[in-house]
This record gives sequence, C-alpha cells and structure tokens, in this order.
Amino acid sequence: MKMQAIISQTAWKQVRSKQLLITIPVLSGLRRFCQEAIRPVELSHHTYDGHDPPIIYLHGLFGSKANWQSVAKNINRKTNRKTILVDVRNHGDSNHSDVMSYAAMSTDLVAMMNKLRIDKAVLLGHSMGGKIAMVTALTQPERVDQLIAVDISPADSGGSTIDFSSYIGAMKKVKFDNSLPRSSMRKYADEQLQGVVKDLRDRQFLLTNLTEKYGHYYWRVNLTAVEKQLRSLYRFDHFKTVYDGPTLFIGGGKSPYISSKHYPEMRRLFPRSAVTHIEGAGHWVHSDKPAVFMDTLLKFLNRTLLPSHFYDSQANTGMHNMQIPFKVGS
Repeated sequence: MKMQAIISQTAWKQVRSKQLLITIPVLSGLRRFCQEAIRPVELSHHTYDGHDPPIIYLHGLFGSKANWQSVAKNINRKTNRKTILVDVRNHGDSNHSDVMSYAAMSTDLVAMMNKLRIDKAVLLGHSMGGKIAMVTALTQPERVDQLIAVDISPADSGGSTIDFSSYIGAMKKVKFDNSLPRSSMRKYADEQLQGVVKDLRDRQFLLTNLTEKYGHYYWRVNLTAVEKQLRSLYRFDHFKTVYDGPTLFIGGGKSPYISSKHYPEMRRLFPRSAVTHIEGAGHWVHSDKPAVFMDTLLKFLNRTLLPSHFYDSQANTGMHNMQIPFKVGS
C-alpha cells in the first residue's frame, strides 16, 4: 500500500524491541494505523580498527562503500578512530530487497550496529546516506554521537540536478556482451549510456555498478527496487522528534541540495546544528574539494569546530544576511 507517513517515536520503539515490525501512522486524517514488516538486510561493510565511538560512512544513491574509502582511510589515520564503510541495501555487495525505504535502511543500520556491539556511533552520510543518518538520529538519538550530512537536507530533493529516473532507464537498456573482457565491456556500456547520461563523471559513477560473476555481467544495484521507490527516496517524512546532538551539514557551494529555504526545518529537527558550504564544490563535495572537506570534518570530529544555533553567529561570520553560521573557502 502506497502512503506518506509520519513516523512516530512510538513506532520506532517497536522497531527497536521487535526488529522486524514497525507501526506507521497513515496521513489520512482518520488516525488509522497499519503495520509494515521490515526485515533487516545484512549489510556488507569494511572496518578499519581504532578507538570508539566509530564513524560509520553511508553512501548515496547508486554508490557503494568504496565512495568513502579515501576519506575514511585518512580520517582513520589522523584520528585513530574506528571506521566502518557500509553498503546500504540494494547497493554494492549488500543483499537485495523489494523494500527501499528510509525506515528499512535505518533498521538495517541499527541491526548492523547491534550485531557489531556498537552502542553509539558518529553517522556520516552523503545524499541518500545523509537522509538515512538523519532518520536514524531522529528515531534513535541515543545511538548517535555526532551527525554529519553531506550535501543533503531534511527536505524533498526531487528537484535536484541529477535525473536519476532517466539514468535508470538508460542502465536498464544496456546490452551486456559476456564475451568481452571487463575493460571492453565497461567501454561498451559507456557508449550505450552516452545518449542519455551526457556527463562523463556521472557515467563513470554509474559504471562503478557494472560487475561480473560466473562469466556474466550485470548491474549490482537493484534497479527495479530503486526505480519503484525513487519518489519516496526524494522525500523526507515529517518528524515530531528532534536530535539534540552535534550536527553538521556540509554543502557544495555550487550545489542546490542545501539552501536557505531548508534552514528552518534543519533548525527545528537539529537544534544544535550548523551548516557550511564549501566553495567550488558540487554535489560530490568530498571528491571535489577533498582537502577542505577533510579539514572541516576533522575540526568537527575533534570538537574544535562546534555547531551553533542557526542565526546565532552573525558577529562571527559577517554573513548574517545569508543566515549561514560559517563558510569554508576554497
């Protein structure tokens, strides 16, 4: 049954206690309730050992844990913090499922934390991964030490610059030639995508999902599940709960994903949050401006750069007209 839902604190307490059951109130005005079974998917992950609390990295749509590998290695080396790179459901090496909701992906994450005996972690997510991190912080705040959302806000992201719907259609039309070596098959797939996916960088990103097993090529991302629930992945449900822990939103200066129109909701849900835009960076902030991104991240993790309330930093930034607490230059 299709629905828009307000996920209540009570509902998520049921997830914590029963693991497989979540109660979602339906927006019908009648206060009806239905039950949606959520079976956690075991997540593929890679760990770099270090001190607790660990930092868990969550990738975006069509991504994988490899997207964060360079950043995670550097942060692990410089802070000696335990680092966990995760493939979310229907991505990378994790199992597939017909369900692709933020409630389900957050449940997967908490189930993994329970299995690894992690009481509390820093959650760092890019794009879709940032929304997974936010949902987890809002529903199980006691499990989140700090929150970092990279180029995403708790808002509808359907008007983004990336046409994922067209990309999925193009990927589904790719013809695989199992007689070709991997490099040639990658080039062949790239040629087939060019008509729809004009940007070379976007094609290279999508092609990270091309894989081979037992002599057969296929897309490792579950295109059917993503396509079916793409609109719901763009949205961010309304929450009545808040996460009062330290929160940092890192946006790309050239990206529309975090803008001033999102600040009131960011402030409401995350009262101890701050936002910064890294100049010259697009949606993939951490790869566009890695040095500045790393410096900003390290300062936040080390608590030398502390988030303040929105609109409270006018004297320090000289940017009160933009209502941004601070800005990082290129």
